[in-house]
Amino acid sequence: MRGERGGDPISGLVSLMEEARGIGELVKQGWKPKRTMIYCAWDGEEPGLLGSTEWVETHVDDLKKHAVAYINSDRTARIPRV
Repeated sequence: MRGERGGDPISGLVSLMEEARGIGELVKQGWKPKRTMIYCAWDGEEPGLLGSTEWVETHVDDLKKHAVAYINSDRTARIPRV
């Protein structure tokens, strides 16, 4: 990967993993979220959104009934062009 592409989607995954780690620490201290939180990371993003499409197609009924928010953290850092 070269240029700006190196930050997509890895910077988002790093942020997602750190947030999930932080939430895990809060849970260990006794905090409980009011809703179930599902953290997902996709493979096959660039060639047609394969990973996310397959996951959503598998879980579409539950998502329609229960999903409240979807947060995409695909690109949380910008890598300057060199």
